Amino acid sequence: MRHRAYCVVLALLGLAAVGAPASAEAPKKPAATAKSRKTPSKRPSKTNKPADPPRKPPSKLPAPIEIDRIHVEVAEDRVLVTSEIALGKGDWAGEDLRAHVAYGAPGMPLAFEAHLCPPRPEQGEPECQPLPNEFARSAPSDAAFVIGPAKMAGQTIELESQKLADLFAQHSHAMLRLRQLRPMPIASASGHREILIRLGAMRGRPYRLGSIEIAGQGIAIADADARLCGPDVTPTELSLVRGGAASKGVPPRILERAGNEDLCLRFRLAPAQ
Repeated sequence: MRHRAYCVVLALLGLAAVGAPASAEAPKKPAATAKSRKTPSKRPSKTNKPADPPRKPPSKLPAPIEIDRIHVEVAEDRVLVTSEIALGKGDWAGEDLRAHVAYGAPGMPLAFEAHLCPPRPEQGEPECQPLPNEFARSAPSDAAFVIGPAKMAGQTIELESQKLADLFAQHSHAMLRLRQLRPMPIASASGHREILIRLGAMRGRPYRLGSIEIAGQGIAIADADARLCGPDVTPTELSLVRGGAASKGVPPRILERAGNEDLCLRFRLAPAQ
């Protein structure tokens, strides 16, 4: 039995070692017959459904809309930019609203948040409610208003009608508070750092600009200035509040500006002691 099993193993190894002859031709595939040929499907091809028409913004909007206050707080390695947008009731008809806020510069913000608040009290902080927001490459077609260029990436914010109605029932206007945490800008050869804050317009009419403020958080600011900036914009120096005192320049509240202008704020940190 052992001898027979040994012979079977040798025979199998011999068959595995034998290759096809070099002159052997690969078997030819049989020619396709009429039945075997594939015929095109007679089923109608799928067509793409027409895209839904873009949604339109509401015709009746809060008014006036003003950038009431811009506050910049400089820390050791961060800059917090707070914009407070005053919303008057105007002809608003009680609808939910969407707003788009274009990013400033330099770079993407490290964090972003939006709140709906009552008017700022003389003392303390107002009680605010957070608003849903999400990244968008441009303003949606139904945006009620846009801060900055509509075709620029930023955050789209949802303003719920009930929250707005509650504020308008008690106050002359509501406040949309926007906060962007930005990385510290790189210093120039002179030691100055600069950030750009979007302003924009609503239906061709520039938002009126209120006070501009800068402060240091645990850090001293040696000097600072603010001006209108942008492509084809003549720089206009604006009054800037620092340490409770306003610098020279045009008071923002009396300024007539164009819709393509942004706000550039430059500052220099005091040397560490």
